[in-house]
Amino acid sequence: QKEGSAINFEAKKYVFVKVPGTFSEFSGTVSVDGDKLSKIDGIIKVSSFDTQNEKRDASIKAPDYLYLDKFPNITFSSTQITDNSVKANVTIRDIEKELEFKLSDLDITSSSVKFSLNTVVSRQEFKLDGHYGWAIVDDVEVSADIFASK
Repeated sequence: QKEGSAINFEAKKYVFVKVPGTFSEFSGTVSVDGDKLSKIDGIIKVSSFDTQNEKRDASIKAPDYLYLDKFPNITFSSTQITDNSVKANVTIRDIEKELEFKLSDLDITSSSVKFSLNTVVSRQEFKLDGHYGWAIVDDVEVSADIFASK
């Protein structure tokens, strides 16, 4: 459910200038077993990448970085979930890597599930290194606040 959910990121350029952004279009499923998460799958639309700077956004959606025209989605599929972490296969472009996310703020009720995920993504691991890549710090902080109705 998009209402109450958000996917955000923050990159740094020139080491100290923060560039925040969001992905506004995403969908997925969350499975629960009792009071535990058992599976999380998601799709993020690359077209919804937004840093509030049209020129920068167009550059990031171009072939040097996310390559929207060829790879319209980023996918997420959990492989292991514990009380405080989620391991997931994440595919950006055509590269799949297993990443570990910190799991926090889990709240499971009879009608909904809420939780937060946080990790750091290496641009180099996903070959996101366009012509201005030298100016951007490799590590990108990613957070997701998810609210799902049962």
